[in-house]
Amino acid sequence: MTNHTFDQTAKIDALCEKTVLFFQKIARMHFFFYASSITLISCSVLFFLLTLLRSPRSLLLAISLSILIISIFSFTVLRLYYQAQKPEQYHRLREAFLKECHTILPKILPPRERSLLIAHAAFTMSSMLTSQEHTFFYTGVKFPTLGRLAKKASSYTLFRDILLLRELFLLLSVEEHISVVKRHPTDLEIHASLAHAYLAISRLYQDSVDKFPKQTEAWEMLKIKFERAVRSAIEEFTIIDHYAPHDPWVHAQLASCYHALEAFEDELKEYEEILQLCPNDREIMHRLGILYFKLGKNAKGLEIYETLKRAQYGKANELINYYDAHLRTQI
Repeated sequence: MTNHTFDQTAKIDALCEKTVLFFQKIARMHFFFYASSITLISCSVLFFLLTLLRSPRSLLLAISLSILIISIFSFTVLRLYYQAQKPEQYHRLREAFLKECHTILPKILPPRERSLLIAHAAFTMSSMLTSQEHTFFYTGVKFPTLGRLAKKASSYTLFRDILLLRELFLLLSVEEHISVVKRHPTDLEIHASLAHAYLAISRLYQDSVDKFPKQTEAWEMLKIKFERAVRSAIEEFTIIDHYAPHDPWVHAQLASCYHALEAFEDELKEYEEILQLCPNDREIMHRLGILYFKLGKNAKGLEIYETLKRAQYGKANELINYYDAHLRTQI
């Protein structure tokens, strides 16, 4: 790595750290709003209950009830306002990040390299936000119980915010790759990089979907976004296969994508293609045999098993355990 490249990387890392700190500032502002509002409402409820017990027919009871109603109403209105403002704040944060990237990168850089560096910076930014919800608040080692509570509170409070912000930066990475593709439509390296950018955002959706209750609107939307991202990656790998056919790596990537979508018939076709290109690859045979058994194509699965057995492949006995895999999925 040249000193020039190292300097650019250091500047981008510094920018990412600065952006994380700015995000923490925004998130803390929202958290303290919720914390102070809940505290105020709790005090209002306590004040009302004490007044109700001691002076049920006094003017003080009416005042305490008014304070409680105003507190709840104010919290509801301000909460709706802050919820509406939050996405806009994060979009502005991303735009400020992009603008500063253009500022710190040398103006003599060709557009291709500039876009790829920004795409890498956006990916780095998303990675830095990973698990931020678990370390957002101080979890002092002197009070482990308090630390665990703080960790759970920050995770519950921030995971939606971090999901949104990571999504915005990964989408920025995708957009920068696409801008390069438009200038270099047949550059297979860029198509491969774009495919991996789509896979990165699909993993974000896949890792986040379990944090939402099943069958809710948010859960359904994440599932849809996940499928779209994987299918976009498949399209990029298909383009690579069109311009550079008979590459086992491309078919392996396609097989992995189809597996993520649980499109096992398509996954099977990709492994069959790989086996034609690499007929002596025992690991591919093993994976293909598992798929045959899972899809109920036991005759072909046994054929693979016999071949691996004759070759004294170590996983041959493991493969036969999948013989009834198709039956198990039907029960």
